[in-house]
Amino acid sequence: MPAAAHANAYDDTLKDYRTTGAVDGCKYTAEQLAQAKAQTPKNIKDVAPGYPAQLAVAAAKRAKGCTKAEEKATSTATAATPPATTTTAPAASQPPAAAPAPTTTQAAAPAPAPASAPAGATTAAAADDGAPAGLVVAGALVVLILVLWAVAHWWAWEPHWLVRWRHATAEAGWRASAAWAEFTDWLRLGR
Repeated sequence: MPAAAHANAYDDTLKDYRTTGAVDGCKYTAEQLAQAKAQTPKNIKDVAPGYPAQLAVAAAKRAKGCTKAEEKATSTATAATPPATTTTAPAASQPPAAAPAPTTTQAAAPAPAPASAPAGATTAAAADDGAPAGLVVAGALVVLILVLWAVAHWWAWEPHWLVRWRHATAEAGWRASAAWAEFTDWLRLGR
């Protein structure tokens, strides 16, 4: 009989996690959460990666204590979940990759999730607005360098080290081509 209770606590919390993306600490007793943690297999990260973290959050919530209003809200939510579980039953039979993404918010507060989505969208939009400004600055820097180079070229300004470097590389190229020509002549004439 105790083994069935352990399996039920694990199965119930995992089902709650897969349905809502969180484990409600007020919905389960501290003993049920401890049993669920003890029954959690080692390969749970392959099946439900965020489940252990959500189980720890639920245990911390339960340890802090739940108000009567929270317990009543979870009990009414559990009474209303059977129709929702019949509609989500095919999703539970899908492979583990199709499980909903875990969230760090509690299941009792679904209303703030839609409000946080536009805030994240505005943050992403602000980051996108910063990218073109960086590109404009980089483009202006390239144009400035090209203009400075054109002015220096127009006035025939060259530093002495650049003239020496150009002459040295030209001579090195001439010597390398002469050595290559001598080698190909040697191959052609067979000497």
